[in-house]
Amino acid sequence: MTAPTPLRADAARPAIPRRMLVLPFVMLAVVGCSGGRDLPDADEFAAGPCRDAAPAVLALDEQVRLALEEDADLAAVRESLRDEQATLQEVLGGADGRADVAPELEEVVTRVGFARVALDTGTLDGAVASDVTSAVDRLVAVCVAEDT
Repeated sequence: MTAPTPLRADAARPAIPRRMLVLPFVMLAVVGCSGGRDLPDADEFAAGPCRDAAPAVLALDEQVRLALEEDADLAAVRESLRDEQATLQEVLGGADGRADVAPELEEVVTRVGFARVALDTGTLDGAVASDVTSAVDRLVAVCVAEDT
């Protein structure tokens, strides 16, 4: 058996992929550090499950952003995320026949669940928040694109 070759001091270190260097700035841009995102008003969502879900979707999007702030009231954020997720689950129950909306709505519910777990364990970060906002964006794209 041969001894492992020691690393040379001048051995090339693996380069950090460019996307890893850019990722924090992308997360900051997606989640935002102040002010809300530019989402449509609830009345711009298509009638039916989309409009029923709109107030909860808009509220949880804001709460996830607020949870990342240093002085966030995490107890209030936890309560709001729980309540908004429950509202979306109720809407999802009535959207079963709407194959055009149900997958996106279910994805928001799922991502909010992950955010709630991350918040409870102290691991909520920009990546988890970005997952929520991306799911919200996909739902908004489906709900606002529909004819009302």
